[in-house]
Amino acid sequence: KRAYVSSYCRNFLINPKASGVVYQGRFEISSEIVDLDLFNLLRSFLLYPSGESAIVIPATAERDREKSIPVEDRKRADVLFRLIVDLVVELDNSCLHCRFVTSIMTTPILNWKIEKKTGVAIADRSSTTIPFFLTCVSALMRKYPSEIAAGIHQILPTADVPLTVCASPPILNLMAN
Repeated sequence: KRAYVSSYCRNFLINPKASGVVYQGRFEISSEIVDLDLFNLLRSFLLYPSGESAIVIPATAERDREKSIPVEDRKRADVLFRLIVDLVVELDNSCLHCRFVTSIMTTPILNWKIEKKTGVAIADRSSTTIPFFLTCVSALMRKYPSEIAAGIHQILPTADVPLTVCASPPILNLMAN
């Protein structure tokens, strides 16, 4: 019974395919949360941590940098971020690795919205294993080679953060993070 419940809950909370689909050559994220998908919840919280629907990058961000993100918001985002990283590592699923890159690593100023040690940990090369971030990028490259060759922007989300709300497109966010 436990394995069945675990499998059901895992599919409900962290669905490998829930974040979007390739539609006319463009990868789109659903703008409505229809379940408790942790990727969508984390992305939503990272984009709008205090529930302010139109402020993706705070007005004081250029001047205050990390201080423009409230400490409590950073701590909450960090807990959920680490939970998702732990689940993706545990499940070792290429679709989840891809979702991590396309849904989470394309968040504007992500490195200010999570704890610094967490950001360093996903790129840590001190152990003998491949860093988590490189594993995710490798999975994305294997899963979408033709889309990436045609332009990586085709597989990155665009529907939830239009350029009128945030002048930083997903490709720049991915490279910055």
